[in-house]
Amino acid sequence: MTDRQFAHMPPQQPRGSAPLCFIVDEDFGLRQELSKELRRQAVDVVEFSNSSRLLGMVDDQNPDIVLVNVVGGAPHESMRALLALKECRYGGAVQLFGNCEPKFLESLKVTGLDCGLKMLPPLRMRSRWRRSTASFVSKSSARPSSREAVSRSRTLWQDK
Repeated sequence: MTDRQFAHMPPQQPRGSAPLCFIVDEDFGLRQELSKELRRQAVDVVEFSNSSRLLGMVDDQNPDIVLVNVVGGAPHESMRALLALKECRYGGAVQLFGNCEPKFLESLKVTGLDCGLKMLPPLRMRSRWRRSTASFVSKSSARPSSREAVSRSRTLWQDK
């Protein structure tokens, strides 16, 4: 579901047992591929092509985790996403990922920490990320806590 489609939906009833993940990524193909794989793992996903609609949706939906793709040459959208999360006092986890230099990802993580966000260690995206997304969701039917969702998200793009 895209942010445009989501904006026209009536307010949702309380969420079920699946964790909720927001993805902020300018790259449509990557965003769709990641969303598809997470949905296969029973994760509810809302996609955003940019951070402009993120602000209101975070308050309404309270995601367990927000994944933000960092494009090495254009960090502006990633920074806007972090500032939007700060503005709405988001209390869940934030996971930065991308193919850029690790020091660049780490720098944005520090910015997120300075904004008071719960930043996970940034991850460099690998071609084998699909194999490790299964660990994002437990096999139980109960909705995991934010802490459990955060813990599982760390393996999304680890080096193998």
